[in-house]
Amino acid sequence: MDNDIKQCPDRSAKTARSETGNPSTNNAAKGSSRRKFLGQVGAALTGGVVLGKGPLASAQSDASGTAGGVRLPGGVIDPRVKKSFAIRVGTATKEALIPVPPHTTNGDEERYPDKSGTYTKGILQDGIGLVNLNAYQTFKRALNSGSDADLENIIIGGTRTLNGPQGGLAFGLEGSDAVQFGNAPSPANQQNGIVVAPAPAVASEAYGTELVEMYWASLLRDVAFTDYASNEIAAQAAQELSGMLTYAGPRKSNGRVTPNLLFRGPYP
Repeated sequence: MDNDIKQCPDRSAKTARSETGNPSTNNAAKGSSRRKFLGQVGAALTGGVVLGKGPLASAQSDASGTAGGVRLPGGVIDPRVKKSFAIRVGTATKEALIPVPPHTTNGDEERYPDKSGTYTKGILQDGIGLVNLNAYQTFKRALNSGSDADLENIIIGGTRTLNGPQGGLAFGLEGSDAVQFGNAPSPANQQNGIVVAPAPAVASEAYGTELVEMYWASLLRDVAFTDYASNEIAAQAAQELSGMLTYAGPRKSNGRVTPNLLFRGPYP
């Protein structure tokens, strides 16, 4: 059994360390591209702070009480606070210059007019497991506009409200904005690599493989991770996933999935 302890069967947060688990070549390439992108952006921003290049230099050297064209609030006299303000404005300026890359989808929304391939949990349904199309449009309108009025007017089913429909509209105060991280090639900030690929289409083999993995995980929900190596169900799960070409989790160097590698993340 590996020395590291798996805390939950969430592949997105796990990697295999002690037992050699090799993600697929495609996933490895994505991870490499991601690390390269983040490293270059970090180096660029650090270079601006340390060497005083580009917009940050003018922000730091402006003695008129402004940084990058943004005026300091009145009454700010502490030198360190002024310098912090200049660094933040300069960094934000650099971040804003990163182009917005393409944001592609898996095509399921367009592919299925009844929206059967789209996540609609909580939205009014028509009684047959399909979303009410008018209700769906209120949901989509709210996501596109972000207005409080549209969010309040989403037609939901039952008495349960949606959990966090505004989550995707939030702004982070660190790093680039979420819209600047796409899932399609963008030579400006991703070195032609895909950062986060669109979710597999409902009818794809990859999606079917994910379902197989989740069903195995459900059968093993009451089995301690430390018992996987000796558990017959875990052995069966590993055997089946080993033969699935679209399985994206880690494998041994011989291509096999072992019980100790089950349900771990593919990213290095």
